[in-house]
Parts: sequence; structure tokens; C-alpha cells
Amino acid sequence: MLWWGLFDDELYVEHDGQRYGAYFPISGPVPLFRYRKFKKTKNEQRLDKLESLAKSLKLPETGDTNSEVISAMKQIVEPVPTREFDDPDPFNEKQYENILKAKLAISKYLGKPLAILEQGDRDMIDAILSESLDKEAVMKQIKEYFNNRSGEHAN
Repeated sequence: MLWWGLFDDELYVEHDGQRYGAYFPISGPVPLFRYRKFKKTKNEQRLDKLESLAKSLKLPETGDTNSEVISAMKQIVEPVPTREFDDPDPFNEKQYENILKAKLAISKYLGKPLAILEQGDRDMIDAILSESLDKEAVMKQIKEYFNNRSGEHAN
């Protein structure tokens, strides 16, 4: 049983008829709407040290007095060699991997899902894809077919 009055500073504990105490608080009461911080774990303390170290190692901005040092560092570091791609398809993927990928590309070209197309249009797409999965040939046929379809609807 704990013995602690509303206006008492000390706490007493009673167990098996014996009273222990008085125990006094370590610090004063916590004011309303204020909270004590939890003690940081070792990992949190290490993280704080690491963050402060990272802030202290920050390189100076280009406008600082150490800009000569930075420019000297840039001259020492060799630039990474780059080479532009010769064609628009850098990975030489001339064909679609499968019919599903081809249908996804057609759907992106049309700007709508293939499921909402008419059955005749879907059959035509399936016929084109059954002939070939070559990207250029497929997209050429799809463009011709749907450009002609839009011309028919306009008349």
C-alpha cells in the first residue's frame, strides 16, 4: 500500500504490516502542459554525434573564401566519362518482350485502356500483335489504323 497525501512531499510504502519510507521526489513537480524529455538511448546519442559531425564537415559554399580550395579539388577529381546514345532506344530493344507489354504501349499511345475500345478495334490490335512484336512495325500499323478510324468517324 502506498501512503501519499495530496500535500505531502514524502511517500511511504506499507508491505506485510511493515512501513518503509520516507521517499522524497528527485525533482519538483512538472508544470502543466510541459513534459520531461525521455533519456536518449545509446543509438540516439550516437546519431546526435553523427549529425553534429556531418554539420561540422559541411563544405563551404562557392562564395566563401575557400573557393580556391574547392576549385583546386575540382581540378584534381577526374570527370566521369560520358557517351551519348546513338539511337532513341539505348538498350536496343527493337521488339516488345511480350504481347502484354505491347498492349500497354498501345494503351499509352491511345491514352485510354484497351478494355473500353470496341470489339473490332481490340480484334485488330490482336491481329497486328499476332503478326509481329517489332516496335516500329506494330506502332506504324496501330497509328495507321486509328488515324483512319478517326477519319471515318469525322465523316
